Amino acid sequence: MAAALQLPRRQLHSCWLCDSFVSSSFSDIVRHIGSIHSHYPNFRVSCGICGCVAQFHNFVTYKSHLYKNHLAVLKGQSEPHLSFFNSLPSQVNEDHWEARHDDNTEQIFEIQCSINEDSDDDEIEEHIFNSQPLEDDDDEATKKSKALFILKTSEVRKLTLTAVNNILGDVQQLIEVALTDAQKKTQRSLMSCGIDVSIVPDFEANFTSAMKPFDGIDTEYLQMKYFKETLGLIEPREIILGSSVFFNSSGLKRNFDKFYYVPFKATIQSLMNSAFLLDQISSPHSSNDYIMEDYCDGDQFHTHPLFSCDPYSLQVILYYDDMEVVNPLGSNTKTHKLGMFYFTLGNIHPYYRSTVRHIYLLSIAYTLDIEKYGIDEILKPFMNEIKEFEEDCGCEISVNGFSQYLRGSLSVCCADNLASQLLGGFKALNAALRKCRWCMGTQSLIQTEFREQYFLRRDRNSYKKHCQYLDGPLHDHLSTTYGISRNSILNSSKYFHCADGLPPDCMHDVLEGVLPYTVKLLLLTFIQHKHYFTLEEFNDRICYFPFGACESEKPATISSTSLMSSDKSLRQSATEMWCLGRYLPLLIGDLVSEDDEHWSNMLTLCEIVDNIFGPKCSSKSLDHLDHLIRLFLTQFKTLYPDQSIIPKMHYLIHYPSCMRRFGPLSRHWCMRFEAKNNYFKEMAHVIGNYKNIAKTLSLRHQLIHG
Repeated sequence: MAAALQLPRRQLHSCWLCDSFVSSSFSDIVRHIGSIHSHYPNFRVSCGICGCVAQFHNFVTYKSHLYKNHLAVLKGQSEPHLSFFNSLPSQVNEDHWEARHDDNTEQIFEIQCSINEDSDDDEIEEHIFNSQPLEDDDDEATKKSKALFILKTSEVRKLTLTAVNNILGDVQQLIEVALTDAQKKTQRSLMSCGIDVSIVPDFEANFTSAMKPFDGIDTEYLQMKYFKETLGLIEPREIILGSSVFFNSSGLKRNFDKFYYVPFKATIQSLMNSAFLLDQISSPHSSNDYIMEDYCDGDQFHTHPLFSCDPYSLQVILYYDDMEVVNPLGSNTKTHKLGMFYFTLGNIHPYYRSTVRHIYLLSIAYTLDIEKYGIDEILKPFMNEIKEFEEDCGCEISVNGFSQYLRGSLSVCCADNLASQLLGGFKALNAALRKCRWCMGTQSLIQTEFREQYFLRRDRNSYKKHCQYLDGPLHDHLSTTYGISRNSILNSSKYFHCADGLPPDCMHDVLEGVLPYTVKLLLLTFIQHKHYFTLEEFNDRICYFPFGACESEKPATISSTSLMSSDKSLRQSATEMWCLGRYLPLLIGDLVSEDDEHWSNMLTLCEIVDNIFGPKCSSKSLDHLDHLIRLFLTQFKTLYPDQSIIPKMHYLIHYPSCMRRFGPLSRHWCMRFEAKNNYFKEMAHVIGNYKNIAKTLSLRHQLIHG
């Protein structure tokens, strides 16, 4: 009996961005990615062929990479041997995680298992055909691709709606010309073959419909409708705070004060349908040793009544800051200043959480309205939704079509000092006798004491007691005395409290406070009194020093004006100051005496900075940090007796205990949140129309991120 014919097995490939497309040809997968996924605003694809770790945000570049480096795979002469998850975290595309929990994954697995070595070509083609979408699905996928093209054109390229409409009109006109010419050539080719065009089904209709690529989404109204119904756009909600009446040339007018709120629950609902986010929440990243790497390793997490019992509950991190969208030296700075409220989730691994795409918009309000009505009014709708997640049964959320109950609460609130004081109900620094939100230290006490044990710490009980004092007739006096102006609405949370939920921001405290202040005094001492070098020599070393390509912002040269100014700044950005502090020993170390006390004090600060900004910490390292901070402040007061200990220097004594409570403070700094502001600043500059700019920015943000 003749042996059965053994056909070579044809390996099936599935799209790793969606898993809904399967083909035996890898080039078909590439074409699918180009036609469907490349128009997504956050498009990103990894090569993965034979372990290649190259990543691309542009499909044309990705395709060019394949032709240059993996041509044999495209031609089907060799297998791609895709590998995405055996690389470092920085080389992993988050979108690949979407395929891990997709319902189609199991279906594709069954298809691959069912094709054995005895299968013939017809069976293989049948499996491939069955895995392809139907014609209606093709039409919908094409329409979705066109809608995403519009989104990418307007939001990623940051164009005005007028410019986008002009582009769409030009594209449609170009397509009409090209298809008209193609239709005529096709007709001539068919006629030369003896085929009557009139008997070809839908020949002319197909060309005619293709000449209107944006039909059904060609107006702003139809686009918004499609985005909401199909793409799940979460539209910002307008909330009126109050109104005022005024007269103008048209007569009596009423002006409504309002802000724009992106529903928190709706955002969480959308996030829960992301396989990547589900995986992050269902896989806690707590450290198994005594090394603290994130909030989930700190003491507060381990003693938290919710997080310690339910590690899968949402750890909401709130952020607030004011942002100027116009020229800060112009006449409309106060008018168009906006209060930006963001949030992210502590459940997400710090590596991914640091990316802007995982920082979500919560509210945008005018700063003038925040001052007029109070920040609690802006936070009220958010806190009402947070309380739903804090219920014992949790909040009902639909996950992949199934109803689930999810619990969560505020973990920490991140902000600079001014914003933290406002969020927590503390009085502004310049108007309070006790300026610290962690202790009851007065201005005179913080000048002489550098141990945390010497200060009476604030806690929930003292906070509540001081707020009760404010109800009496001596409100203003007691508010100044205790440094508290009101009981914050954040304290209405079942678990969170401002007395122990506002971590310090090392960016503003160190990089924009202690470090430039100390470096400025050091340079003045070395240049004017000890004459180790001149300012010109120091600037020359900055200019010619090989900082390396990894330094995104190298320090700028220091002018004599900024060095001699009465303030405590060197006119450097936080990133530039951080770079200068790290490389200062290499810049001038050879010019300074080894036993110089001022230089020793500076090196102590450099070690403190390294410990504070480190991604990990331990109990022993925090004990050492506490010793270094006490040593630095004691030396500073001795070496610079005419200089005062500024509040940001006093905050350092609380850093070791805060790091024990919250984990490494680099996980809670404002640097990444402020990077989120860049999108809004650039968009406001492009739009150029500041009439209700809060509404415009919130909507444009949601179009690309919501």
